[in-house]
Amino acid sequence: MSLSQQLIEELSQTMSVDRLCKTGLFTKLPIENLELKPEIMLFRSVLDRALLDTFHPNKKYRHLANKWLDKDDEDFIECCLMAELDPKLVYDLFFEIRKVLKGKNAKFKHFNRSK
Repeated sequence: MSLSQQLIEELSQTMSVDRLCKTGLFTKLPIENLELKPEIMLFRSVLDRALLDTFHPNKKYRHLANKWLDKDDEDFIECCLMAELDPKLVYDLFFEIRKVLKGKNAKFKHFNRSK
């Protein structure tokens, strides 16, 4: 079973948007033979945020996130590479996880509010 299949299977049983918001997904993936440097964590956090934004209550955020999550988008590919992740794996995970969470009628309750 591949890493993406393992993650999707685990997430389908335990994941919620709230949990994803609190724990992240891509920031938790291991790196073989590499140290998790701050710059890698930064780009993985960008990927986590993009996934969360696909559930954002504001249609504009959802639209921008879905537009950016394009396997041919140069910025998306660069972000994945800087995060030390395979862009195809990330793309596949994004859409499989979204299917799982949408099947649970996921709602994004935690988002930053400006004061």
